Amino acid sequence: MFGYKHYVPVLRLKRAELRALRKFAPALRPWTTPLLECPPAVLRNCQTQEAVERKLATSANFLSVWTGRPIFIDFSMLRATDSHPVVAMAEHLRRNGVRPVPVVSLKVGPESAYGQALHSVLGRSDSLCLRVSPEELRSTSIGELVETCIGRYGMPASKVHLVVDRGGVDSSSRTFEEFASRIPLIDAWQTLTVLAGSFPEDLSRLAPRETHRLRRFEWRQWQELDSWSGRRPAFGDYTVQHVFIKESVPVPNISASIRYTIEDEFYVLRGEGIDNEGGPGRAQWNAWAALLRDSAEYFGASFSAGDRYIDQMASDWDHSGSPATWLEAAFSHHVTATALQVAGRLEQVRQIAGSTADWTGVVNIEAPEAAL
Repeated sequence: MFGYKHYVPVLRLKRAELRALRKFAPALRPWTTPLLECPPAVLRNCQTQEAVERKLATSANFLSVWTGRPIFIDFSMLRATDSHPVVAMAEHLRRNGVRPVPVVSLKVGPESAYGQALHSVLGRSDSLCLRVSPEELRSTSIGELVETCIGRYGMPASKVHLVVDRGGVDSSSRTFEEFASRIPLIDAWQTLTVLAGSFPEDLSRLAPRETHRLRRFEWRQWQELDSWSGRRPAFGDYTVQHVFIKESVPVPNISASIRYTIEDEFYVLRGEGIDNEGGPGRAQWNAWAALLRDSAEYFGASFSAGDRYIDQMASDWDHSGSPATWLEAAFSHHVTATALQVAGRLEQVRQIAGSTADWTGVVNIEAPEAAL
């Protein structure tokens, strides 16, 4: 389905992420396959099956613009005694014209509710996504474990998308080259993706009222594979959030911060808590937006929906937005920037995004199939 010039962002099934995907440039969707995780908190307030159905139907409606395209869905974090939510989500996506590809890992037991539910989903799907870790690849029986897992669902490797999830990475992490030889059937998989993330768990360790630059280790390490002689993997990341899900506290004093992805770094404009006594409150977002808009790091108002939001908030001080809208802007900008990096078009789009209202009508995004 896709070669190494492809982007697989991990996003959670929350409103900010879903809104960002709905506004994602249509020209970049052929280069991108989202991997959606559903943490338990998403369905926490759904006390009945009908409530679960309504919640998932709303989520699927956000993704209707991805009609005709596949989306990986990982609902393995959820437990169910009756119908597993992954079945309902897959059905709602199909009704919206989207092709759901369920995600399984070697940790999913065949008798688990999720494992059983996948048989129902795969009855109407033609492919599966298998998510493994470098640690699992160290097993001397990894080949047997993998073949048993995919065989359980009646899928040959040629119909399976393999995602090697490295988790959190930094400068000392094992590289793809160090474990690639452990990947079984490496040339047989329908697609191969290496996934990693380096964004911090939260911003608490960054000094407030300052800007910070954090290295994007996952992106740099994938770029270093340019000279790799074996099968090159597609690129996946956890966008501007940590690899592990951290549930929010009941009454958070969230900092008014902006997360902004640039070529090799995360540019963080770190505010203080919006509820700090005597502090500047939510107006910090407007101030940071104005500072970012006038900086060399800004990609231009037409670059993405998130960048348009930054431009708007830099001028409209009567409205400051919310934590959710600023996360949406961060996701929107990041997935646009990274998809363009994978496509090799980021520099070109940056040059014109500040002077044109729609770069998608100017820049030629060649067919990603050329990278197969």
